[in-house]
Amino acid sequence: MSLFISFQTPLGFITIKENQGLINSVKFGASDNMSHQSESELLEKTRKHILKYLQFNQPIPELPLEIIGTNFQKLVWTKLMEIPNGSTKSYLNFSEEIADSKSVRAVASAIAKNPLPIIIPCHRIVGTNGSMTGYLGGLEAKKYLLNLEKGIIQNSIF
Repeated sequence: MSLFISFQTPLGFITIKENQGLINSVKFGASDNMSHQSESELLEKTRKHILKYLQFNQPIPELPLEIIGTNFQKLVWTKLMEIPNGSTKSYLNFSEEIADSKSVRAVASAIAKNPLPIIIPCHRIVGTNGSMTGYLGGLEAKKYLLNLEKGIIQNSIF
């Protein structure tokens, strides 16, 4: 049975989904069905960890995750979790670490399909010249997350 919770954050609403004791989805935005939110220890624990990260840059500890994707997508998402807090990599450099420079489009596609943004930090991937590029939560959210990790104090953007 799938459970979910939607909650307000500095980035707006976030919805987390759990299936059989594993977190399998983090989405920007409120659930369409707010009246049927679930209560579970894991959802509440995950909510608290995400809020502490978004407000104080407190690292999110390991959580039980259900990561659904192709083997290549899982490889990309696993490698994303190895990028240290406060660091960024370009799509090209990140692609070269995983396979080769020719895989940059496949890597970018896998990043765009990340089912667990924030937990799997796809916001740490930037353009070759350091420019902000697409992000599931929007470019303002990406900028907020990168500034948060760099220790730049800011007010909520939403």
